[in-house]
Amino acid sequence: MQKSIVFEGNYFFDSYIPVRMELTKEMPFTVRHEHDFFEIAYVYEGEGIHHIDDTCILVSKGDLFVIPPGVSHVFQPLDLTDQSPLYIMNCLYKPYLDKQICRDHISAWSLFHERHHEFRNVFEEMKCNQRNGSPQLISAQYTLLNKLFYILYCSEQLVDYNQTEMNEYAIHKAIQYMGAHFKDSLPLEKISQLVSMSTRNFQRLFKNSTGISYIQMLQNIRILYSCNLLKYSEWSIQTIANMIGIHDMKYFYRLFGERCGKTPGEYRQQQGNSNLMLRGGMS
Repeated sequence: MQKSIVFEGNYFFDSYIPVRMELTKEMPFTVRHEHDFFEIAYVYEGEGIHHIDDTCILVSKGDLFVIPPGVSHVFQPLDLTDQSPLYIMNCLYKPYLDKQICRDHISAWSLFHERHHEFRNVFEEMKCNQRNGSPQLISAQYTLLNKLFYILYCSEQLVDYNQTEMNEYAIHKAIQYMGAHFKDSLPLEKISQLVSMSTRNFQRLFKNSTGISYIQMLQNIRILYSCNLLKYSEWSIQTIANMIGIHDMKYFYRLFGERCGKTPGEYRQQQGNSNLMLRGGMS
């Protein structure tokens, strides 16, 4: 299992609200990560693969994972062409709430599947509360979180889930590796060897599975991460280009312009700066 990065709650929670809702469109190249807070991940739309600890699980709409702090995971959409995207609704909450809700200490992840939209209804109500805001937001979210855990308590935890092996999804495996190592030199031969294929067969299967070439995907990954760095950091444009594995500035400017329709400086000015941690498509 590859080493994962750690996301800290300080970057996700307001100082006075210990619960946060996030609806995320999962990207094929999001990096494996863990948190220092709890995450309840609900499959809102689509199908995908959930890499969690040493297990790979095929997931679909209505699945729900309770993921404690320290558990390494990442979602990938099953469809790599973006025609059938995977959306995950996340409920993030600080660990101390677990004790207040009187739940036993949990160190392992768990999986559930709804029968009649019972999870979805609570999640949408919590998302609506967060969007609208109110003086009673903390109390309202706390009440709904209690309601969600009561529903989970009354639900049957899935133990016979749809487990799979990454070797059955060679292109997914390759893209996940690209997402974790895009700043390095990634020759086609290296990625082909990773999935035990010839370069010719790999190129053909990659194009058929994603609709774009291997080089185009690598360029897309690098430019997307450069956009996040431009938006969420104050590093220089040259530093950012180097961080994503591009050391020719003329090439970086040309590639960025082709993908974004503007220069990196114009993009940064348009988006505005922030000192928040970059999150990209990650859950």
